[in-house]
Amino acid sequence: MIRWMTVLATLFVLVGCNPSSNKDNENLTVSGQVMTPDGQTPLPYATVYIEDNSALVRNAQTNLCEKPKQGNFNYVCADAQGHFSLPLNINEDSNLESNPNELKVYFEKGTFAFSQSINLQDKSEISLGSIAMPSEKANIVVVEGWFDKMEWVLANSGFGEWNEAGTALDRSSLDFDLLLSASHQPGDMDDFGDLFDIDAETGQAKIYRYDLVLINCVVDEFVYNLEDEANAHIPEILREYILTGGHVVFTDLSYNFLEQALPEYIDFYGADETVYSEPETLWDASAGVELTEAVTGKVEDAQLASFLQGIKCGESNAPCIDENNQVELHGFMANWAMINEVHPENADQVKVLVTAQVPDPEDENSFTERPMTVLIKAGEGVVLFSSYHVEDDFSKDYWKAQERIIQYLLLQ
Repeated sequence: MIRWMTVLATLFVLVGCNPSSNKDNENLTVSGQVMTPDGQTPLPYATVYIEDNSALVRNAQTNLCEKPKQGNFNYVCADAQGHFSLPLNINEDSNLESNPNELKVYFEKGTFAFSQSINLQDKSEISLGSIAMPSEKANIVVVEGWFDKMEWVLANSGFGEWNEAGTALDRSSLDFDLLLSASHQPGDMDDFGDLFDIDAETGQAKIYRYDLVLINCVVDEFVYNLEDEANAHIPEILREYILTGGHVVFTDLSYNFLEQALPEYIDFYGADETVYSEPETLWDASAGVELTEAVTGKVEDAQLASFLQGIKCGESNAPCIDENNQVELHGFMANWAMINEVHPENADQVKVLVTAQVPDPEDENSFTERPMTVLIKAGEGVVLFSSYHVEDDFSKDYWKAQERIIQYLLLQ
């Protein structure tokens, strides 16, 4: 299975009239700003590098991004707003055998990877400007839900378009697959259950066709029947998919799939007597009190906070986060999925991104700080969970803070 999709976008950047050998440009800096496909949202903390096997210094300027997946290459990390500056030492030892005047710069972020070619000229600095990540052929699948619409966030990030009225997605424009949550019929890829059918050609479940899986709140019949022997394979396949490199985002009541597949990372509300490595009973965590007023969320993760500080939200185009790293969270209907805490046995593999003070289900006048959004490094894969999700009044024209957070999760 390909764990990251490669999209090549070739653009020759001419910064002079007459080409000269790259060997004349021993010290060169390539800079720019890497963006999501819409060209409006920065791709935060992307890894930027060249394929260079020479004896160059191969340390990132910061530790805010992952090392290149393809090899031990010279790389830097883009900042929270996608800006990068990649210093290069182009000399006889550089790996530019195919074309001495052409250099390919690679970009990686989460499951996404693409590259851009530049033409070397007699200049010490090359600015690529704004570089939009291509959206074509992205290996993403979204499972529709009752109360969440992560597909809207993808579309607003440039992975699809809205109809002319702006009331629904134009399905013909989507650069991802969108599956129904129920009504499973074996055969074609129509709904959630098909992800767990075996592909006759590969011998693997069809979920392995994808690098990123988004499971909205709520997925119909399979949540209610995970304890049914006929669906026992779903958590098993999902667990193996994640541990071997898959990326999955769950929101709110789709937590059941996370709990049944990977119970050892998050202690969801209820079933306190259950051993941490065993899944709790379905729906135990569906206990959150309905909240009609906005909840103040505290962004605990510095990288997420920096991302939100540099982008805009709301009709007034104001910052998405305040000076105290707080955001407004909305849409908590009765029985939303609650987290108690991170299991201490695996705390080093879980990052709490957002917390909030919320009422205790057993005493609505008592408030407890709970994790609301988490990132889990599980084996070779990544899991993201959020107790809140996209609201019904989502606008294609502006963002709410919680939608921006969901957008951030999709890019991890």
